Amino acid sequence: MALSLSCSAFSDVLVDIELGTFIADHNRVQIPNDSEGDRFNINDIGADPFVAARLTLVWLASDKQELQVVLAPFPYTQVGNLDEDVVFVGETFSKDETIEAGYQFSSYRLRYLYKLVDAEQWQVDLGATLFLRDARIKLSQNGKSSEYGAEAIGVVPLLAVRAAYAFNQKWSLLLDTDSAFAPKGRALDIALLAQYRLDDKWQFSGGYRTIEGGANSSKSYNFAWFNGVVVKSSYAW
Repeated sequence: MALSLSCSAFSDVLVDIELGTFIADHNRVQIPNDSEGDRFNINDIGADPFVAARLTLVWLASDKQELQVVLAPFPYTQVGNLDEDVVFVGETFSKDETIEAGYQFSSYRLRYLYKLVDAEQWQVDLGATLFLRDARIKLSQNGKSSEYGAEAIGVVPLLAVRAAYAFNQKWSLLLDTDSAFAPKGRALDIALLAQYRLDDKWQFSGGYRTIEGGANSSKSYNFAWFNGVVVKSSYAW
């Protein structure tokens, strides 16, 4: 039995659609990151679950090489009250009035993967990801608002690692990661999925995804951790 992460060994192009329900473990913010800004947790305003989706287009360039384009919008909104007054991007927001917090950490990725191991039951791929992030944070209260985001758009290189174990011709377990670590920040996106291959065209998956990271710079501080249950379908042609 040979393992292939694609739906069909004869397909060059795949489309992968993922839908998940996420909840923030924490989302700590301070902008500016000095005495003129206050640190707060968006979870103190609200911690309701939210839905996020991602689209992945895959080109199997050869038996060993794969190129992916990933579109992963990741916005959510919470409404509630602060635990204390907060100064954010030059505006003061009161703990006594309802506030809306909008957060976005959308990403657009170009991934390259090279097959290192192609055994009877194991497949291991290693590669790199160019990660274009679009991070924005906005607070609104009683007609006033402050937003930070222009400096949070940028490209970050990530290490891509993927490993799969096949139980049989239908079922497999997949671990898929993008990650980067630096003195002032980090980014981590990990999915652990059970996969079921219906036929040469269709494959369905479900499992757990965690997204964690942030940055601590002279201008801003933001570290967040999200956990989600996801389902996905893949179609090859």
